[in-house]
Amino acid sequence: LTREPYETGSCYLVPIYSKVPCNLRKEGCTRSQKQISPLYGATDISRGMTCILGMYSVSPLQVLSESDRFFFTKYSNRIGYNLHNRLIALQNIDHLKFINNLVKDIEHNVIVPNMYFRHLFNQLRKGITALNSLKEDIREAEISGTELIDGNCGNYLGRCDELSADLFSCHQQLVKHHANISLFLESLFRREHFERGHLVLHPRRCFVEKEIILPQLEYFSSRLKSAGVTVERPENMIDEEFQISVDVGLLSQVYANLFSNAAKYAREIMVQDGKPRKALAYGRELIDNFPEPGKKGVKFNVFTTGPHLSPEEGQQIFQEGVRGTDSAGIPGTGHGLSFIRHVVELHGGTVGYEPTSEGNNFYFILPAPPVEHASPP
Repeated sequence: LTREPYETGSCYLVPIYSKVPCNLRKEGCTRSQKQISPLYGATDISRGMTCILGMYSVSPLQVLSESDRFFFTKYSNRIGYNLHNRLIALQNIDHLKFINNLVKDIEHNVIVPNMYFRHLFNQLRKGITALNSLKEDIREAEISGTELIDGNCGNYLGRCDELSADLFSCHQQLVKHHANISLFLESLFRREHFERGHLVLHPRRCFVEKEIILPQLEYFSSRLKSAGVTVERPENMIDEEFQISVDVGLLSQVYANLFSNAAKYAREIMVQDGKPRKALAYGRELIDNFPEPGKKGVKFNVFTTGPHLSPEEGQQIFQEGVRGTDSAGIPGTGHGLSFIRHVVELHGGTVGYEPTSEGNNFYFILPAPPVEHASPP
């Protein structure tokens, strides 16, 4: 591959460009057209950069006149021009598909959870109303000359304590919810996503349980508690955890979708000792030969109690729009697990489902980096 036509053996080879380099054109060229990309480098053809798509070969060489060579040079230019336009069209289609999928991601992971702010604001308004009512009661007692030293004072102080605790709890929930939504917004609205037409990872080394799993569990704690789901934490994950390079914002949304599904779909079962169990459990284990023989992967598990999916559902559950047969009457679009698959595959991993003795395990496997094992600080 070269940028100039040349002869070899009995052939005349002419480069096919996505844009004709300005040094081969008689007219002047703009500054952006002077940028010539590597022969096999990835390039954004919409920015006016040139890229060799291939070589056009003509033979036998000995019968080609100068006019023939000039003709085939122009002919290869027309091939490049048409391929350039076709690539731009395909690139635009890919961008539109990406934006369409990104809108689903934003709706599923940001807009719907953001509605929880309305509930928190309503709680805040109730607290303010109760505080105003308390102030009015104290003011009326003052006006009427009622003594505030005895039991009435203790009653007012008790109400103040309750209101203070409620307002503080509401404030804490607002802070956590805002931090979570902000993290999701930052990871979904990056400029690179829109420039390149696909999700762009910003990986950094982190302890997955400490920095991703536990914050999401805390965020979903009230929802899991309301659903009667108990959380069973592994005993050895923190002690044996090591850093792995991931996009924290996007992987947090992976766990957010898994924990949200646990709150919606976990079912109570009867264990061997006759006691009921409705639980969510998570963990991590090292596996061999992933993504290729001789290498290791990290398998992250999220288990919930309940009836098994059918074999057909288990194979299709990570596809866009697919929901289980037990999802009737439960809000959802079937996008969450599809989003998980997309993010995990961007990290070079894979997703899967497996039935277990007491429920269902949804997992994903990521390549294990060659890092030293260490306990989190």
